[in-house]
Amino acid sequence: MKIEPTADCADLAGLLRRIAGAFQSAFALRVPVTAAPPGSLPRFEHKARRWVRR
Repeated sequence: MKIEPTADCADLAGLLRRIAGAFQSAFALRVPVTAAPPGSLPRFEHKARRWVRR
C-alpha cells in the first residue's frame, strides 16, 4: 500500500508502522506500507472520499 502523508508529518516511520500494524491486527494481513512523495498519487473523483486526520 502506498500512502501520501502530509508534508508536515513528523514521524513518518512511526506512521507507516502504525498503519501496517492496524492492517495486521484487524485483518491478519501483513501489508507492506510505503510513503509516496506529496502530490504524486492520482486523485479520484468518484465515490471515494478523501480525509485528513489531524
